[in-house]
Amino acid sequence: MAPPLPWFEKPPPLFEAPTDQPLYRVYEGGHPWGPLDANPASKARFALRDDAHGMFYVSDRPEGALWEALLRYVVPRPGEDVELPAAKLTNQRLATVQLHNPEIGVVRLYPPAVHHLFGDEHHPHSKAIIDFLSSTQHAPTHAEAAAMLAGLRALDPAIEYMPILHWKSKQFPDANVYLAYDPPLTSGDWSVIEEVALDTLEGHALVRDALEREGYRWAQLTSLGDPQLPAWDPD
Repeated sequence: MAPPLPWFEKPPPLFEAPTDQPLYRVYEGGHPWGPLDANPASKARFALRDDAHGMFYVSDRPEGALWEALLRYVVPRPGEDVELPAAKLTNQRLATVQLHNPEIGVVRLYPPAVHHLFGDEHHPHSKAIIDFLSSTQHAPTHAEAAAMLAGLRALDPAIEYMPILHWKSKQFPDANVYLAYDPPLTSGDWSVIEEVALDTLEGHALVRDALEREGYRWAQLTSLGDPQLPAWDPD
């Protein structure tokens, strides 16, 4: 594995936190954490795997949250219905949340703002960031997240915490993805606006509508609790 990029040799530009809008996240119920808790076990993109941080992924569109977390597992076949076992939705919930802490800035990892970090799209480090955002292999981005935090703490004056990271959804590019870390943000910095269980008729309707807006039709539902599931992606 290549060494991490030399992140933040100077302070990055920080953009405003998305506090003035609803945000959406899919999370699995039945864990010790709930809709406002960061996931300390995440292995997803740019997770800090240091046993000291939790990751809180949200999107600015419900479709973005659904495609990033669940609809990425549909099996499309040209000219046919897509398959997504209904049991894949068991205990899954779509939460609409709002961030209330404007003090934590945002680092954008997409053009043109990302060019503040290393240079234009021809710079090899800028190309590497694009690769990190499009790769299905998330493990290399964990080292990058650790290098980001180390780079921030090495500044003079030091920035001791991770900002919110912002990029365009890989699975649904019309949506934005935000990754907030705990710390510095905690569950007290968020509130729940609405929550829908995706393993209900209401949740199935949300999933079906998200698929149909992209021209897909959901195949005949299997019964809830169907044990014949694809292996759950650890991300």
